[in-house]
Amino acid sequence: MEIIRGTATKFKHAYQILSAGISRPDLRDEIYCQLCRQTNYIMNEVQEKKGWELLLLCCSSFPPSKDFLPALEGHFQQVAIGAVKGFKGDEQAQRCLERLQRVAKSGSRYFLPAPDEIEAIRSETQIPVNIYLPDGSSQVRSMHTMTSSSEVSHDMAEEIGLPDPSQYGIFQSGTDGVEKLCPQLGYIVDIQNGWNINLKLQSLEDWRLMSKIKFFFATRAPVDDVDEANDLSSIPTLVGNKKGRLTLKRKLFLDGPVPIDQTVKDASIRFDYYQAVHEVMTGAYLLKARDALMLGALQLRVDLDEMKKFTEKSLRGVDMHKYEPKEFIAGNREEWRAEILKALQSLPKESNKLLRMSDYIEYLKSRCPLYQSTWIFVKQKGDKTFPEELFLAINAMGVHFADSVTKELLMRIPFTQICSWGHSVAVASIVTGNMINNRDYRLITRQGAEIGAIIELFISRLIS
Repeated sequence: MEIIRGTATKFKHAYQILSAGISRPDLRDEIYCQLCRQTNYIMNEVQEKKGWELLLLCCSSFPPSKDFLPALEGHFQQVAIGAVKGFKGDEQAQRCLERLQRVAKSGSRYFLPAPDEIEAIRSETQIPVNIYLPDGSSQVRSMHTMTSSSEVSHDMAEEIGLPDPSQYGIFQSGTDGVEKLCPQLGYIVDIQNGWNINLKLQSLEDWRLMSKIKFFFATRAPVDDVDEANDLSSIPTLVGNKKGRLTLKRKLFLDGPVPIDQTVKDASIRFDYYQAVHEVMTGAYLLKARDALMLGALQLRVDLDEMKKFTEKSLRGVDMHKYEPKEFIAGNREEWRAEILKALQSLPKESNKLLRMSDYIEYLKSRCPLYQSTWIFVKQKGDKTFPEELFLAINAMGVHFADSVTKELLMRIPFTQICSWGHSVAVASIVTGNMINNRDYRLITRQGAEIGAIIELFISRLIS
């Protein structure tokens, strides 16, 4: 294996190989074959080390084909026990095997690994990641570089004491406040890498590294071809947004048996309440002014001591910004404050804080048809009456199309009108009607499997 020298960036050549493997599934087997060959009978220890490190990075980034996977697993297993002549690196082979089995289950990553992630892969160390909660608090968690968003949400939900951790997920948001559900199997560190425009996939330009692969596939397809499966704009990410944040939220709302454990029930109410407040204050729902006003009063009712009399004097020193959605208070903060106090005084007394939280949730549920939905960011190109970017909001009432900016409800499809659904790597399909007259809504998304699973879950509950 030649050590390529020059003034290139530290990981330039590795990034080109990873870019090829991530973006081109048809190149992956050849990449693995070439790297395995170049770790055989290597006399130079530096070259051998770099060869295994490249294999380790590939095994952390993209899987081979299903046909080639057993052979590659067998190769690593044999090298790990020292059964293959000419191959060293038994420890590295075991690490490659573990990561290969994981990436085969989770699928390819979307973006290039950041330099600190590469160092963590090399040294088998963890990376600190900050995860927020709806109440504004946060936790710094140390994670394996291949930890998925579903693993993080499941662990955090269990630690908090929430019922059914599968109903929770990790959402990402930027400076615009729009929160998008992260892919269930997406790696947390890869999702963060999507915020860095410097980690987008690179073109194949170094002929010394890639000429053999290019030549092998030249007659099949141009290397620069991009199809829907490689359209990164369909991924719910924040490319170039260095101020992104990850938040644990409830993604699925299912009516089920009330938890017997009172502690679990209380934890669930608190979490749902703080999430509802967070979403209202960040403009996640399209609300009328009078409803936003009442929600502000209900929120203030939760925070204040019920034994006090609600007067203008009692509200002195209270930070009213917490109860004022930005879209309703431009230029009239004092008027808004007076109206909230008036609404607060009209509410009945309730000494139990958890019941006051429940009142807030129930009011929001009665006023917003998209509350308690699973929100998934998608793109569509088939219907010119809809914007290209949409939110798919799925709840017990059906599948809803909502404007990604205004959150305006554009269309609702009841589950009784859905006759079939399916997905590929980059497209989800929802078909309405019957065998003779039907319409196929095709959505560009990498989360088609999750969309299908949620639709199937609600329909099965509807049937039963």
